[in-house]
Amino acid sequence: MIKIVIGVVLICISASAWLVLDCMNKKEQELAALANNDVVKARTEAKRRADAKASIDYQINAALANCQAAADKANTDYSALIQQAAPSKRGQIIIPKEVSEGAAAALAAAKAECQKAHDTGA
Repeated sequence: MIKIVIGVVLICISASAWLVLDCMNKKEQELAALANNDVVKARTEAKRRADAKASIDYQINAALANCQAAADKANTDYSALIQQAAPSKRGQIIIPKEVSEGAAAALAAAKAECQKAHDTGA
């Protein structure tokens, strides 16, 4: 009879231990799933921010390129006007050095202003 009682008590203890361990395992699995969800959310947010930054950088670089292209076109147009207005001597156009240096300085200043206006700070 004592053997039966001891057997029943051992079965009850092992069953309760199994239930406790099963409950702890389920809680750990829930915590792991929550941590995984947090990691997925963090990765998604990081990717979204990286995409937004890349988009903004692309727009800024495109605006900078457009600004510099406009400065180059203005310089080309200005140089063409100078060549048309410049006196020619035996078929060769004479452009004063000060005028051509001024045009180059204006181009450099316009490009610097474009860079300053569209600087990303990177």
